[in-house]
Amino acid sequence: MQLGPGRSGLSFAIDRMPEKEQKIVFVRMREFERNIGATLDALKAIAEGAGER
Repeated sequence: MQLGPGRSGLSFAIDRMPEKEQKIVFVRMREFERNIGATLDALKAIAEGAGER
């Protein structure tokens, strides 16, 4: 994910379908939550395995 000065793909999707803004944002937030969880699980596995080297 990149937060920057430019507009995101999310902004462009909402521009194309403003009536679906709430659903678009909801789906994107679920994706973020799922991916953050996967990242944290991977970091935990790496950290817990660091002492085994």
